[in-house]
Amino acid sequence: MSRRPRGRGRGGGRVPNYPWARIPGCAAWWDASLGLVRSGANVVTVADQAAGNADTLTGVSGLEPQWVATDGNGYPAFDFAGGRYFTCPDSAELSPTVTLSLCCWAKRNATGVDHALISQRTAGQARMLFGVESSNRLYLDDGNVNFVQSTIVSTDTNWHHCAVTYDGALAAASRVIFYFDGVALATGVFNASALPNTTSPLQLGMFNGTGWPLNGSLDSIGYWGRTLSAAEILAVRSYHPHA
Repeated sequence: MSRRPRGRGRGGGRVPNYPWARIPGCAAWWDASLGLVRSGANVVTVADQAAGNADTLTGVSGLEPQWVATDGNGYPAFDFAGGRYFTCPDSAELSPTVTLSLCCWAKRNATGVDHALISQRTAGQARMLFGVESSNRLYLDDGNVNFVQSTIVSTDTNWHHCAVTYDGALAAASRVIFYFDGVALATGVFNASALPNTTSPLQLGMFNGTGWPLNGSLDSIGYWGRTLSAAEILAVRSYHPHA
């Protein structure tokens, strides 16, 4: 009797495999085991796995993220240490203004410093920054005019799943929800009812080419143009268990 092949999901076939296809509204998904073009140890480009635009990540010349063959559990990841970062041109699907969800697996090599995870900010073109700031709190801003932080997250240097949802139609105290390892965190008030619609490129591991450089690693980075539910955040987290 032939064996039925398991799903591709690296969490032992657990649902959801392919969250970019099974959880609606995914604008982009970048994975350290899919769509890579490498030059030696450096990752030159990463193909977007989601439907829609070909939102390809490109490593900045001389600062291309390195590919980590294993994280200790057998999973690859992107290494951003040493000022390395990715960039991706702006597109209509990377420019939602009223609803947004971002997620990634992240490992910081050090705590107590500012780390950019996902951003769209250049000089004069501030849109948003999602990161972990120096007091070990998840952080979202729309250009330092409006910003919000979570309660303190773990201060260790292990892998953790980080996510944020934004819905500008809700009351200011409810617009932003941060999730850490799938658990919703207490969050302050976010006054912006819409995010700026700029032409800023998306950057991973940095903002504006110099700010908040990520000393650490990322993987399974997702960008949704809508607000994911708590159950959907958990489903995304289950796809790639670095922990």
